[in-house]
Amino acid sequence: MEKIKYMKHVGIYVRDFQGMIDFYKEALGFLELTRYEDSGDHIGRILKRKGAKVLICKLLTPFGKEKGQGDMLELVCVPDNEEKCVDGALFAPGMAHIGLGVAHIHDVYRNVQEHGGQPVCDPMQVQENGNYMAFCRDIEGNYLELIENT
Repeated sequence: MEKIKYMKHVGIYVRDFQGMIDFYKEALGFLELTRYEDSGDHIGRILKRKGAKVLICKLLTPFGKEKGQGDMLELVCVPDNEEKCVDGALFAPGMAHIGLGVAHIHDVYRNVQEHGGQPVCDPMQVQENGNYMAFCRDIEGNYLELIENT
């Protein structure tokens, strides 16, 4: 029995909606697919908050746009979420990390920093497979793993 076909997207709950959109577009070259506000009973049930609304922006990598599916980053903002996050809540900001395949790791690593991201671990060659990897953070502190295949 087939379990899954592919990964559709990774979702990150964010505080600064426009700032995060700009960061992922300008620093990493994501392409904006759509942006909208969602509300209603389904959102209230998901967030366990009556009358809740969310702002959503779907961003694609160029590869995702070419494929027509997957390779999507979904940025979600709960506008009235000030100081209401509970550890482990679905809408709490953050996650572990996003792994991104890049062609020129040193250039991308530098570009992330030029757009307000923070360095964590400079690009280095991984001995096991010869690929290069680096870690950095976006403007809200989410970890990004950059990977350049050799």
